[in-house]
Amino acid sequence: FPVTVCVLTVALLAGVFMAYGKYGAGVEFFPNVEPDYGLLYVHARGNLSLAEMDAATKQAEDRLLGWPGIKSVYTRVGKTQGGGQDIPEDVVGVIQYEFVDWRERKPANQILDDLRKAMAGIPGVDVEVRVPDAGPPTGKPIQVRLSAANPEGLDKVAREVAARIARVPGVIDVSDGLPPPGVDWALEVDRGKAAQYGVSPMSVGTVVQLITNGLKLTEYRPAGADDAVDIRLRLPEDRRTLSTLDELRIQTNQGAVPISNFVVRKPEPSVGILNRIDGARTVVVQGNVAADRQVAAVQAEVTKAVSDMGLPSGVRWKLAGSNEDSAEASAFLSKAFGAAIFLIFLVLLAQFNKFTSVFLVLSCVVMATIGVFLGLLLTGEAFGIVMSGIGVIALAGVVVNNNIVLIDTYDRLREEGWDKMEAVLQTCRERARPVVLTAVSAILGVLPIAFGLGLEIFHHETTINAPSTQWWISLSSAIVFGLSFATILTLVVTPSMLMVFTRARRKPGARGNWLGRLFRRGKGSIA
Repeated sequence: FPVTVCVLTVALLAGVFMAYGKYGAGVEFFPNVEPDYGLLYVHARGNLSLAEMDAATKQAEDRLLGWPGIKSVYTRVGKTQGGGQDIPEDVVGVIQYEFVDWRERKPANQILDDLRKAMAGIPGVDVEVRVPDAGPPTGKPIQVRLSAANPEGLDKVAREVAARIARVPGVIDVSDGLPPPGVDWALEVDRGKAAQYGVSPMSVGTVVQLITNGLKLTEYRPAGADDAVDIRLRLPEDRRTLSTLDELRIQTNQGAVPISNFVVRKPEPSVGILNRIDGARTVVVQGNVAADRQVAAVQAEVTKAVSDMGLPSGVRWKLAGSNEDSAEASAFLSKAFGAAIFLIFLVLLAQFNKFTSVFLVLSCVVMATIGVFLGLLLTGEAFGIVMSGIGVIALAGVVVNNNIVLIDTYDRLREEGWDKMEAVLQTCRERARPVVLTAVSAILGVLPIAFGLGLEIFHHETTINAPSTQWWISLSSAIVFGLSFATILTLVVTPSMLMVFTRARRKPGARGNWLGRLFRRGKGSIA
């Protein structure tokens, strides 16, 4: 029943895609690989001194030291100017910790969950627990980029969006992207009064440095050193206060005069950092995803939540970060797959010189993806945009090779005068063994990686699910399951399609269709 086989195959193709969309593990950008180290970001707000930042960070550091599964801890205290590529402005300390060997500890996700519980409740600070990205650095998985030509009201919208996505299940460590609140003291110099004393604003700034960063006197380069060391003059630490600022005296022609005679100190809110993208003021609301949740699914829920908020007309938004990068990678691999199919089409057309044979081979390439998604459903793995996508492209080459062997043999038998049914059966008899051997050899070659089996040649040991093999599980699984199903496809569905889409040999004297008679009549008249 060749027609029934073809219809069932097409129905299975549609059914598998629908089933994976409903019951599958979703889509991921890069595979989840066991990390070698992790990070703690200590968030605190306010005008904190370096000693206060150190005290806040040390509370988290003390809880981390001696933690099971962690062998070393490196701590850096102090604010990063403007935050950083992936560091918010309110981070006062970063703690990097290195895991022990993956064989001797719990999975990293379990350690991170335990650390989040242990770091909760530290007074005055909020500790964010993270691990580095498996692929290229993309920042937090949830990044809602809000832009507006008129920044008025954008901060309020950012707070509302942050509060909304914080209620989405699976979203943790939400930040509104706004600069942390703080107070800067502005010194306004009354130039008229200062001129009466013969004092310039530059002289006032020089005196103020005594209680801030210090007044640079000279430089000193120690022997054997490449860089010079600044020698600065500062007041003692107990006198570097705001009250001392008002009592500072500056030397004039009339003697030492308090700067408060012509300087007014005013508090102003800290401005922080303003970001613009394409000329529009931009605020990025960020969040992490819990370890037990699928990133793509949570991103879809966040997209729906923000879409339903009804943001003001002047505010534009988009989901950036890993979602944007995965979309770009998906578009690139789709183009690569399309280019591969087009090149295969040209080669097949040059070889067979028949569109029917080309169509049969390319349709088998598309149907081979049934095995890929069936395998993902059985194993519960997510479809990796990069690694699984490359596996599908690699799968196409083997599937094309097997079908070329089958169809070429069928065409040769037909040219020798075999009946269509007999030609199909004889083709299967002759080419079943080469097709099966090709598929089995390719499957056995990548099967160990699909099961996470690794061979450490230099250490003379075999590992299971080592971090080095976790990268390749998605790629090898796509090849194993796809090629297993494609072999059945080649030996069952391709012969059925040959029976359906190829013509039986016309008997002598039989009349073809009107288009064929028209072409033959045209050839006769030219001759």
